[in-house]
Amino acid sequence: MTKKFSDKARGLPIAFEHETVADFLDRWLEQSVKPSVRPPTHQQYHQHARLYLKPALGGVRLADLRPQHIQAFIN
Repeated sequence: MTKKFSDKARGLPIAFEHETVADFLDRWLEQSVKPSVRPPTHQQYHQHARLYLKPALGGVRLADLRPQHIQAFIN
């Protein structure tokens, strides 16, 4: 708990313990992207997440996501 408060105080994002990359993407698209971009842009981001990111990384818990996961996705 102390680590989470410390991370929050330093401005680091706080991952929910069991949140997956797919959960995060859904929340990010709805809460951050949708209010700040035009609808076609939001739709394009949503489509990229659905077609590419979620199938490859969606099942990984956010707390367990490592650079190796990202590199494997890029490769």
